[in-house]
Amino acid sequence: ENRRPRMSYAGGFDYGLGGMQDSGDAGGFMQGTGSQPSPPAKKSKDRQTLTPLTVRQLLSASQEHPDDSYKIDGAEVHQVKIVGNILTVDEQSTFTNFRVEDSTGAVDVKLWLDAGDDDVLAERRNACIAGAYVRIIGSLRVYHENKQIISHDMRPIKDFNEIT
Repeated sequence: ENRRPRMSYAGGFDYGLGGMQDSGDAGGFMQGTGSQPSPPAKKSKDRQTLTPLTVRQLLSASQEHPDDSYKIDGAEVHQVKIVGNILTVDEQSTFTNFRVEDSTGAVDVKLWLDAGDDDVLAERRNACIAGAYVRIIGSLRVYHENKQIISHDMRPIKDFNEIT
């Protein structure tokens, strides 16, 4: 049996045998499972994937269970990007609600306010007014049974090729 040594978590080398002693023919180590920690589960790259969508696609997203990720056409959706026109702006003390449409439908977008925002973010947020076209990156959520986007980034459109 050919086992290659690898560095163990406790220092030294580990031959994958658990470090327990046995009187068998394993060189003083117990054969079998031992107390090796299992390798960490691989993180899904999909959780970091940005999916450009229309509002209609976003509103058609479904979940099998309330704690599951949303799916569109069988693919999990985590971070979304939409481009649309701001219909209404409702400023509150801790967040701003926007109603945004893209000709396929309209969706609510919530942008949480942070007192630590720098001047660039404040200027960008002040440019997001009714009638402005914006690019929104955020997460799909449900609030009072209505789908909405929690915005991580909202920027006014400067290049109108993004709209077409």
